[in-house]
Amino acid sequence: MSAASILIVDDEVDVRSSLKRVLRLDKYEVSEEGSLGDLLARDDLKSFQCIILDRKLPDGTSDEVLPELKERAPDADVLIVTGYTDLQGTLAALRHGAEDYLIKPVNPDDLRASLRRLFQMRAMKTALQESEARHRGILETAPIGILTLDEKRDVESANPAIEAIFGFADNELIGHSMDALLATSHRSGFLESFQAVMSEGRSGSASREMMARRKGGQAFPIAATLRCVGLPNKRVGAVIIEDITERKQLEKDVLKASEEERHRIAQDLHDGLASHLAGVGLLCKMVGDSVEAPHAATVNQISTLIDEGIQQTRAVARGLYPVEDEPEGLMNSLGLFAAQWRHDLKIDCRFECAEPVLVQDNVMATHLYRIAQEAVNNAVRHAKAEVITIELTERDSEFKLCIRDNGVGLADTPSKRSNGIGLRTMSYRAGLLQGTLEIGRGGEGGTEVKCLIPRSKD
Repeated sequence: MSAASILIVDDEVDVRSSLKRVLRLDKYEVSEEGSLGDLLARDDLKSFQCIILDRKLPDGTSDEVLPELKERAPDADVLIVTGYTDLQGTLAALRHGAEDYLIKPVNPDDLRASLRRLFQMRAMKTALQESEARHRGILETAPIGILTLDEKRDVESANPAIEAIFGFADNELIGHSMDALLATSHRSGFLESFQAVMSEGRSGSASREMMARRKGGQAFPIAATLRCVGLPNKRVGAVIIEDITERKQLEKDVLKASEEERHRIAQDLHDGLASHLAGVGLLCKMVGDSVEAPHAATVNQISTLIDEGIQQTRAVARGLYPVEDEPEGLMNSLGLFAAQWRHDLKIDCRFECAEPVLVQDNVMATHLYRIAQEAVNNAVRHAKAEVITIELTERDSEFKLCIRDNGVGLADTPSKRSNGIGLRTMSYRAGLLQGTLEIGRGGEGGTEVKCLIPRSKD
């Protein structure tokens, strides 16, 4: 079997040399380029099994080139190399078609592990289309979890990696529902995706992140890819499962750092710039009292503009850090948010909280606030809602945030609904908190956005 061919694209000569040295030790065939222009000038991109692409190059970013790259080299896996500070951009690159990413400086073991995952995934996807015998052989050696399900979602087969991930032995899974491996709150979402994939037949596929549970009951996040596999006499669902606990923790750390930076900037604006402007405004008023009438009017106008600048600065500060770091901060902020809609835009927006809901974790509180903020914005902009209710409640094991409106509602089927960045961002925030986000029709028309977050994260 010939060695896999890999193309390295990085503008730093030392980085290319280091990666090339590691890859050649592992018997890969390696080529290199130093810019996006040189990359796109090649006419042999289809010959590479993997392209290692620097996230930022002097003549552009990976986001700009990925669509064309995936079109010209559809079978090549793209591995993004990036710095810690560019992780958000890297996540965007993954959504554009990249398969994995590595943080600079690249650790050789991490590089080898990532390449192993990419090529093993390639091998497994091919194996799922082959005969049952070869399919079984690949499953037994796969390092990531693979299940096959019948059309009722009962487990037909599970590879050894499934036991390593979940702790269940074969005889504890075969013949039992896939639901046993999922957190209760995520079962309905999996069912919806599974039914959609199976109804589409061999072309059906779906990917989603969910909360699963180990044999001992411990909850943890997984990424699951669902595919429909046609066998001679039936169809089965293949589920490729990866434990993404470490990745989710990294994403949470990045977002936490981002919120902390927002807080710092907000404090600087409020305590620094706003206070400085207040001092300037006071001096203007003092000057205005001591000058003659024609000049006093001008000074007073300047003072008024300064006051407006102070208000705008404080408004920006509140937007950057909308939830105070105190248990009742989320309640207070949602109440003010609803009041602003009523006062500024004359939208009948109400906040309901029958019993006090105290959220000790400010990161959680901020995510919930941002979800409510996005849901209300969508209701007004897209659903043309005139009445909106934000409800916050707490049960023994979870927080519940519900936003209802009287707008035009949703499309009849999930495939026709909007998949804009706002909806994805809300789902992403809920997922980081190990919760669920459900969007559906309200009881009396309109739309209902319901977010459930485990209280154990509090």
